Amino acid sequence: MPNIVVVDDDSGIREMLEGVLRTQGHQVSTAFDGDDGLETIRRLHPDLVFLDLMMPRMDGFQVLDALKSDPILDAIPVIIITALD
Repeated sequence: MPNIVVVDDDSGIREMLEGVLRTQGHQVSTAFDGDDGLETIRRLHPDLVFLDLMMPRMDGFQVLDALKSDPILDAIPVIIITALD
């Protein structure tokens, strides 16, 4: 079963993605901001990350940079999600 991490500060989006992904048979963990997301990704080494760009404290750009700079995590695929136009 694929392990997916959803990182988004909007609880409605997090819960919606989590629900859709779980009904498709995926194991889903969530994080409420970039710091929590990076810690969760480091701990779980997921198969896929859904990552919001606009978050407080550590934004998605910073999380993505940290992931791609880490040789252990750099191969994890990331799907960017954002409410930006």
